[in-house]
Amino acid sequence: MLFLYNMTQEVHGATQFPFDFATYRPEMLLPNAGGTYELDTNPGSEFEDPFDLDNLKFYNKADAENMVRELEGLDAQERRKGTDEKIVAVIGTGGTIAMVKEDGELVPKLDSDALLDELPASKRGRFKAASIQLPEMIDSSMMPPDVIADTVLLMSATWERMSDSLKENFAGFLITHGTDTLAQSSALSRMMLGPNVPFNTGFVGAQKTIEDSPNDVSANIDGALTALYLASEDEEASHHFVFMNGTSGSAMNQVGIVKKDDSRIEAFESPLHEPLVDAGNFAVDGIKRLVANRKRADAEFKPLIVRGDVDVEVIHAQQGRNPARDRRQIESAGSEGHLEGVVVVTYGAFTFHPDNFSAIKQAADELHVPVFVANPFPSGSTEHEYGPAHRIRESGAEPVKMMPSALLAKIHVGRAIYGDSTEAFIDFIRNDYVGEMPDA
Repeated sequence: MLFLYNMTQEVHGATQFPFDFATYRPEMLLPNAGGTYELDTNPGSEFEDPFDLDNLKFYNKADAENMVRELEGLDAQERRKGTDEKIVAVIGTGGTIAMVKEDGELVPKLDSDALLDELPASKRGRFKAASIQLPEMIDSSMMPPDVIADTVLLMSATWERMSDSLKENFAGFLITHGTDTLAQSSALSRMMLGPNVPFNTGFVGAQKTIEDSPNDVSANIDGALTALYLASEDEEASHHFVFMNGTSGSAMNQVGIVKKDDSRIEAFESPLHEPLVDAGNFAVDGIKRLVANRKRADAEFKPLIVRGDVDVEVIHAQQGRNPARDRRQIESAGSEGHLEGVVVVTYGAFTFHPDNFSAIKQAADELHVPVFVANPFPSGSTEHEYGPAHRIRESGAEPVKMMPSALLAKIHVGRAIYGDSTEAFIDFIRNDYVGEMPDA
């Protein structure tokens, strides 16, 4: 299957930016300028209206409004011509895909215009795009969750402002992002968007820059746009993916990926989920539809903008570690009163030294913080019959089976939804929300 692209885009950026991402902390955010509301499940906590552009903290509101106007203009142009071109909104955040070398260091500088120009001329006839980017591009190792929250708000508010005609021709949002935190950011985005999303979203990154030869920039963008095209043809569900791994790559579930290599083109895998689109097979099977992504006429689209740190303490099994140290780690993490959960990563047999596990569980119980236990292997079992494995299951801790990035994002969003209602929160973790469970 061959798809041709015609990229017409305008790139915007604010002239001033108040944050240095190397030193950024959530406490630096200004108070909400737009509308807010409370959840019945977490009274007393204030959440931003996800459709109010006044609540943007990083992207520029005027740029967002201009992008909507440009998208509408592209739709009007397409209608006049009578073509079947699809329209895409590109959101640039930084990462290797946007980097160039300056004084011996790779720094994110390229805007979406430069990236889309990497597509060969022969592949420019299927899509048109308008774009926006962060005023200051980010090395993904410094990507704060608050920027992903802003991206979710930007997408939701943009969709809300679209005409019915534009929505009909709109293929989705394409977010360019670095690879180091791609799994975490895509999982956070998907969890904040929640169920019944009316539009498609795709993340894309690269292992090499456009200055490198060869590189994977063009192939990954091409694959991501192909996936968006296929997604736009499905009227019964939305689709949310990460496209990586070059010409033989795939569109993978946003809550199902992990980075496995720091230099090869085949940098990501999705151990628990089948690819949504397999470009290595020329996408002949189309796009796989997840039950969790079906659109429901009787359900509301209400994304949740969750700001702040992902305040989850993760402890891995380690031979010869003093249990008192584990206890102190949990006590220290909970000292400010914001600890959302504790994740214990066992040995492969779902075992953990009993004294160490007991110290962790007791410290977490004293803080009224739930403990979740995961096998280090994504497809590993939580049902092993070893004695320490039995003790874990008998302890009241919650065994889980999902990708680490999905678990952390789900804990972060679940705590925001349910607050101190621990029983409802744990029930939320147990059940599939947006396709993160292996059998969803």
